[in-house]
Amino acid sequence: MQMQLRHKFALAQAILWISLSPLTSWGSLAQAQVAQAVDQLLADWNQPGSPGAAVAITHNGHVVYRQGYGLANLEHGIPIAFDTPFELASVSKQFTALAVFLLESEGRLSLDDPLQKSMPEVPDYGSAIKIRHLIYHTSGLPEYLTMARFAGFEGSDVIAFDDLIAMLQHWEGLYFTPGSRWRYSNTNYALLAEIVARVTGETFPEWMEENVFGPLQMHGTFIQSSALQVIPGRADGYRQQEGEFVIGREMLGDFPGPAHAYSTIDDMVKWLENFRSMTVGGADVMQRMVQSGTGSQRGYAGGLYTLEYRGITTLSHSGVGGGFRTNVTYSPDADVGVVVLANVGSIEPNGLALRILDVYLGSQLEPIPEATASDEPPYIELEPSSYEVYAGRYVIEGAGIGAALWREGDQLMGAMEGLGVGRLYAISETEFRSDDDSVRITFFPGEEGRARRAQIVVGDQHLWATRVETTAGAADEKEYAGLYYSDELGTVYELVATTGEVSLRHRRIGDVQLHPLASDQLAGRLGILRFFRDDEEHIQGFTLNDELLPDRGLRFRRLGE
Repeated sequence: MQMQLRHKFALAQAILWISLSPLTSWGSLAQAQVAQAVDQLLADWNQPGSPGAAVAITHNGHVVYRQGYGLANLEHGIPIAFDTPFELASVSKQFTALAVFLLESEGRLSLDDPLQKSMPEVPDYGSAIKIRHLIYHTSGLPEYLTMARFAGFEGSDVIAFDDLIAMLQHWEGLYFTPGSRWRYSNTNYALLAEIVARVTGETFPEWMEENVFGPLQMHGTFIQSSALQVIPGRADGYRQQEGEFVIGREMLGDFPGPAHAYSTIDDMVKWLENFRSMTVGGADVMQRMVQSGTGSQRGYAGGLYTLEYRGITTLSHSGVGGGFRTNVTYSPDADVGVVVLANVGSIEPNGLALRILDVYLGSQLEPIPEATASDEPPYIELEPSSYEVYAGRYVIEGAGIGAALWREGDQLMGAMEGLGVGRLYAISETEFRSDDDSVRITFFPGEEGRARRAQIVVGDQHLWATRVETTAGAADEKEYAGLYYSDELGTVYELVATTGEVSLRHRRIGDVQLHPLASDQLAGRLGILRFFRDDEEHIQGFTLNDELLPDRGLRFRRLGE
């Protein structure tokens, strides 16, 4: 909390400083002002023993500011430099998209080619998935990280490309008809990189070096060929744990396309310059790069979001993974670019890039909208034991929809039919909201101080929920006990029942306590389990839904029945 307050104070100082002297031209005085303002934005991470970031600003094709803050490697005290390679994470997607557009311009593939033309081992699920659907995230294919998490991959596990293909071959269907909707999925770009390799007969890293990075003189940029590859001078990614920095290991795919491009701050400046010079690709290809695809309702182009910010168009994408946080933002209207390459999880790169645009362009941008109460919710910290007052099962009055709340460690968790599972944050002793403010709950006390009713606001709907006592006994709970198998994931979950408690068990995930939600519905941090029965009312299995699987659940069938 103290770091957040210092950061907000630094931001206010930075914007105030630059607003006192609007940028009408780039001179030594303006440069000093911008440098001081950006230094203030990064002050929390420009500390001894702290990881940090490399930042650059470009204007009219020139580097007007660049600086490294903090350490690339904490063990050896190596500072971040202009030639320090960072894992770009999802910023890598724009490289992959450019590769596809280049091959299209050479007539070596078409965006209307079916996926199976290059990759016949991937099922078509009864629908024509085209290359364009992969580029614009309109394929309906599942997120491989979600599949892997439910299959038992965790922590710093490495997922091989063969694992991804095997999961797709057992997947039962798409989330939607290709081209009809937008849904971000790293699977799309993993398949695109493999298509490039098969069409060209070269590995994806080799082709990118010869056709993109080499011609752009990006000699410090490359695609990681293996998770075991040694990368001289690279930054390590970090996250904070109990006030200390630790290595930011995360589950990842050992294949390129959606991530695993490494680059330096100086090379990413060269990448931005290609949007102006069009050295690689030319006007036609680069125009394709920045055009949103049909069905891409969120302005998604070639590995880039096309957005409006304070009166200017921006092309941007952020990346998150393994303790790395990255963002590349370019405004063709202002001809200004910002690069943020960070190696610490507490930096939010997209917001930082926009704050730097605020600083640099100052009064040339439209005014910042006045803050409202919903912009910065006044979170408060409550003693976790107080969550027991709200925990329990609720029913939405007049609708019969089930909801449940429970304490999990120091968190208050909630679940509701049709909404999934999520964490709730306190804004007062009786009011909570979800992280994205899509759900707000106000509790009203009853006997012995325990909540008896709650008002739940979902969008513009105001619902009332009544707390109900859970009447299920030991016999009912034991009815759920048994082994359940998912053909899609090739994994077994066990439901374990004891008096008053049901848990979902997996050898790698551990035990997840489940809570009554509605008839034949239990909820826990993995999602909502909906049980299905045969004509004789015997449980045959369940489907597992969470916020990443809203449209269809993972189906588990009961074994030994």
